[in-house]
Amino acid sequence: MGHMMQALLQLMLQWSYLMDHKILSIILCFHP
Repeated sequence: MGHMMQALLQLMLQWSYLMDHKILSIILCFHP
């Protein structure tokens, strides 16, 4: 159970990192 929680946490961290990167790239696109 603990291992599953750890994997889920890692997945959420990875997803939030990807979303932050996407938002950052969008901001950079709109602000030359």
